[in-house]
Amino acid sequence: MSSNVVLILCTAIVFCTLVDTLGSILSRKLNFNYEYLSILSFLCYFASGYFLSYVTTSKAVLLCCGLIGLFDSTVCFIISQKLKANVKIIGYDKIKLNFNLLVTSISLAVLTGFFGSLFGQNM
Repeated sequence: MSSNVVLILCTAIVFCTLVDTLGSILSRKLNFNYEYLSILSFLCYFASGYFLSYVTTSKAVLLCCGLIGLFDSTVCFIISQKLKANVKIIGYDKIKLNFNLLVTSISLAVLTGFFGSLFGQNM
């Protein structure tokens, strides 16, 4: 695995972690709907697909975007749950991390990363 791929993957993971951590805290303090920050996750998947398409194969792009989505839907989900993000429709205490949530999140990350890679050079 090239060092550029690892750098892009780590940058995306750090970005998702920061968005979820800071977003959870700020959503409570400033009383805004945390769900609005999901656009930043999609932006991260899109940008990751775009930049990865310059340094690796299309299959690796999709795999990496899936890994970012897996991280975002597990670790970042738990972070925002523990920090009690302000979710308007239903509280995080009622949302359970399950297989359907994982599959949906990973699929959306892969799909968004794919669209990002279409703007890149290798697809």
